[in-house]
Amino acid sequence: MSNVIIEKSVNPEAIENFYLIDDSLSLRAKGILAQMLSFSDYWSETVIENLTHFNSESEKTIYAALRELEEEGYLERYQERDGNGRLLPVEYMICDYPYGWIDRNDTYPPPEVTPEKIELQAAFFRLLDAFDECLQVISAKKD
Repeated sequence: MSNVIIEKSVNPEAIENFYLIDDSLSLRAKGILAQMLSFSDYWSETVIENLTHFNSESEKTIYAALRELEEEGYLERYQERDGNGRLLPVEYMICDYPYGWIDRNDTYPPPEVTPEKIELQAAFFRLLDAFDECLQVISAKKD
């Protein structure tokens, strides 16, 4: 069993989406991170088995995505030894922004997330909304 602790950047009730526009992450890593962030703030599970159960990915693929998240700073792994020298379960700390990007007293968003990227994402979601409205109009005309 592993412990998973989820740390959210600003609003603990919502998942921030800056990682979605982080072009250093693969789509697979973004998906795994989004899924892990959707779970409760603290859970105790066999992480790899849990993620392979809910996804059509192999353990090898899940490990690769977690390694990518760790390399990019979204995930930190800790593993200690007990008094007899045996390894204790791994503890994962997951965050919706890379660790070290911001100190809680700094301004938000972090400097790596540019206003242009945020506006581009907002424009994309406006486009999706407009597309959805068009689909609803077409569907209504068919009925």
